[in-house]
Amino acid sequence: MKKSMAVALLVIGGIAAVYGVSVICNLLASELIWVKLMWVVWLIDIALILGMAFGGYCLSKLFRRKYEMGTSMFFLCAYVPPMVGSGIYFVIIQILDSIGYFKGFMAGLREGLNALAFVIASIALAVVGGIWLACGVSSQKWS
Repeated sequence: MKKSMAVALLVIGGIAAVYGVSVICNLLASELIWVKLMWVVWLIDIALILGMAFGGYCLSKLFRRKYEMGTSMFFLCAYVPPMVGSGIYFVIIQILDSIGYFKGFMAGLREGLNALAFVIASIALAVVGGIWLACGVSSQKWS
């Protein structure tokens, strides 16, 4: 596969994966909040983010070996687009809510919570993934 196609798939796949995790977190929270098992939701969310960060680290090693892509470029391609996309999504939902697009009881609450979960998941993944990448790069330089 060519490098440009691999990078495009990395960007699109990262956005889709983070959005999927945010939807899973929302579904878990909405189902288990009534049972008072919110701590289970937090543990599952943390495990999902850590798993995605580990997957990102493994992908960075593959991209470094196969496409000669540095760690900083991998971070920019894998972790920054979900943050930008989630920010744009959140702003669009807020604009639609302010002009009265959503109608009815608690109008736009579901969309707003989904956008907020997308923002939180993308930022958490960028922080954890960045730390994991930095630790991986520094351990390779010392060995």
